[in-house]
Amino acid sequence: MATCSSDSSYKIWDIRQQKYIYSKVLEKGVDINVMSWNPSTPSLLCFGLDNGHIWVEMFKSLSFNSSDCAAFFNYHKKPINSIQFNPNNDCELIVASEDDTVTTWDLSVEDEKPEVVNGVEIPSNLMFDHKGMKKPKEITYDRNIKDLIIVTGIDGFNVYQPDDTEE
Repeated sequence: MATCSSDSSYKIWDIRQQKYIYSKVLEKGVDINVMSWNPSTPSLLCFGLDNGHIWVEMFKSLSFNSSDCAAFFNYHKKPINSIQFNPNNDCELIVASEDDTVTTWDLSVEDEKPEVVNGVEIPSNLMFDHKGMKKPKEITYDRNIKDLIIVTGIDGFNVYQPDDTEE
């Protein structure tokens, strides 16, 4: 089991022993708002922070005694409200932020120099940026329809399926 906290840390717990077996601070003084365990790759855990940062930690072994930063994204400008790995693709995750965006990220893309579009840096791992929804709060992938994303926000809900095919 894993927990995250407003003290900037997360903990991995062994519920059989009723104690935590690993703890790490991601960014001192920044709340960790949400986290998601990868359903198909148990060594991956992602976090959304209060400053808009996204962290993906990879554990070196399933004994959970050490971890490395597998990915870090500084794209969102406001707190992360929800984060989830794609159940059909262990390298993909979605993120909802207070900056009125929902983004889709691909961890399998090699980190390259960001592309600049209209003065905005676009990270190479960013697959899709869904804008226009006010204060998205919860996101999830539909379990039956591949890559279908459901988002709830202050002004209703959105259901969409990003098109990743190139023309």
